[in-house]
Amino acid sequence: MSYEGDPRWADINGEMLGLHAVAAVAGLTSHAGRQLVYDGTVVSGATLGTWRQEPLPADGGVSVVSSELLDVPLPLKQQRPLEELQVKNMLV
Repeated sequence: MSYEGDPRWADINGEMLGLHAVAAVAGLTSHAGRQLVYDGTVVSGATLGTWRQEPLPADGGVSVVSSELLDVPLPLKQQRPLEELQVKNMLV
């Protein structure tokens, strides 16, 4: 992957990554009558989630997926004036 100055490429790459992640999960759960159940974590250089397959409940099971959008205000770091940055970049 190379650097791209156009932020649209970040959106395209993120969308492709999301689609591939969904495809991977769909492949894991393609066993009829079974579901994935969270089984905890394993720390191995990075914390990984572990899952196990279990039979669906007799009633077929009901899954609810929800999401929430949060706006989190973050403090801004003090930045040098634009003119100072432009002069510094011209000297490099």
